[in-house]
Amino acid sequence: MRRGTLATLLAAVACGTSGGSPGTPQAESPTETEVDTVPPCAEISAVGALAAFAGSPCPWTLRPTGAGVELVHSTVPPMTRSGVMPEPCESLPCTFRGVETPVGPFVIVEVPGSGSEVPAGVWLGTVEGETLSFIDLWADAGEPVIDDGIELGPPHALAPFDCEGTLALFVQPRIPGARGLAPAPALRDREGPVASSAGALDRTRCEALPLHLP
Repeated sequence: MRRGTLATLLAAVACGTSGGSPGTPQAESPTETEVDTVPPCAEISAVGALAAFAGSPCPWTLRPTGAGVELVHSTVPPMTRSGVMPEPCESLPCTFRGVETPVGPFVIVEVPGSGSEVPAGVWLGTVEGETLSFIDLWADAGEPVIDDGIELGPPHALAPFDCEGTLALFVQPRIPGARGLAPAPALRDREGPVASSAGALDRTRCEALPLHLP
């Protein structure tokens, strides 16, 4: 074999060893893997809780206290918002449920009615700072509608809206046929932002929150 040919073969072998052939997979250099950090959540017992619901990044638990109720966000450390129980629930077995929304957590309270599954009242628990406050959504709504001897509650009630991050309450019809009725003026007077520090709102830029109120 000629020296020129031998040199050519050796060069080809050297290139194949260092760079690999086009069809041979090459080992990839190790790269750093990004790991999502999940915030820790405290373990809050649900024993005796009035309600428990999902939240971000941790669940919420509503618990009775000696003086009222507290809404606990099970972060580490837990964050607590304290409030006073809605007045009817001090003597009646109200039902509680919660939901977290873009404008904060809410507690929906239904006061049991007499003789039917229709509640006798609906309250909304909202959080502002470290305080949990309850608002009677049916107050000043007028006389209840009666159908076949069953009270269905008022035709209109206040409902929560998200006004570009600000919580507001506006009148909404509750039962079929209510759109053709004028809401009680006293109920209209209660419309507006929940926080007293909030400025004027453009209702056209507000969206109803899907809380599925009765």
